[in-house]
Parts: sequence; structure tokens; C-alpha cells
Amino acid sequence: MAQRFRLFRRADNFWTHDGKTGKQTSLKTKDRTTALRLLAVQNEAHQQPVLNLQIARTYLSASDPEIAKRTWQLTLKEITQLKSGANRIRWERAAKDEAFDL
Repeated sequence: MAQRFRLFRRADNFWTHDGKTGKQTSLKTKDRTTALRLLAVQNEAHQQPVLNLQIARTYLSASDPEIAKRTWQLTLKEITQLKSGANRIRWERAAKDEAFDL
């Protein structure tokens, strides 16, 4: 299968070119090894989207083991504590919405 993304260098930074859409995106790196790894990830993401979801979950659980135990209520509680004034009132009202009930 042909690779969708290609690597090229513009000035000192590496970029990718999407062969399907023609969009060019900076990888924001000058290191060739890093750029090649990011390119490989982009191409792999395009070829195997279901596998990517599993890989993302693995990385996420490795960086934050408590992620599987979190609920929307806990998340909304943490967000509400960061707000003040009218924003806090709006977030508290939203947290009570039945859509977030388990």
C-alpha cells in the first residue's frame, strides 16, 4: 500500500505532505529521526485506525492509571472548582443535568 504522507524539509524544519488532500503540515522539529518517527505514526494511523485507538488507550492508561475509574461527575466537579462567578454557576447547573447520570 502506498504511503499517504511524505516527508520533506522546508528551511530547517521537517514537514509532511498529505498525498490525498495536498495539505502540508509542519512537524515542528529539526531532528530527522524524530521527523521520521512522526511520519511513520501518521502513515500507520491512516492504515490502521482501530489499532490506533488501542495504542492511544495504552499510552493514556500508562500515563494515568486512574483514567479507567473516572466518571463524568468527578470530571465536572474538578472543572467546576476551577471556575468562578457566572461560569461556576453555569458549570454547576450543567453537572446536575440528567445526561451525566450513570
